[in-house]
Amino acid sequence: MGQDTRESLLGALGEGALDVAIVTGDPGLQDDGPYLPLWSERILVALPEAHPMATRPIVDWPDLKGETFLLGRSDPGQDFHDILVAKLGAPGDRPKVVRHDASGDVIKSLVGAGFGVSLICDACAGATYAGVVYREARDGNGPCRVGYTARWAASNDNPALQAFLTLLKARFSAAA
Repeated sequence: MGQDTRESLLGALGEGALDVAIVTGDPGLQDDGPYLPLWSERILVALPEAHPMATRPIVDWPDLKGETFLLGRSDPGQDFHDILVAKLGAPGDRPKVVRHDASGDVIKSLVGAGFGVSLICDACAGATYAGVVYREARDGNGPCRVGYTARWAASNDNPALQAFLTLLKARFSAAA
């Protein structure tokens, strides 16, 4: 299915097209249905290497106010948008976000070309892009994180799904 939105993945679960979806975000904010918390990852800021904050090992969220954020429309783009609003928004003052129908690779290339900054999950930091550096974003509570959950339809009785869920529960039981 590629990199679809959470809504389309959850819709595919309901239609029986998928047995399980691994999605980002707080399961309490998503529609009803069974879920299993899996892991969480730190949020990093992707900066052009010539950016003044690129020399710092850690970037404070308030220092990002006024930046143009480049985000994809696919997940975790909406989670990142919500984090930006929570960290940088104020009444009548929202962060500047430019959404693109593009992959994370294209977004990072745009960052490297100097069109703005972006947010990524820690797992994506291993990929290098010309002109892009990654820095941890922190506030007084420490690093910001995004969680991943497994979602499935309660009516799905596929034995392979049950075996997979048992494996996930054994692997990620500490996260629950």
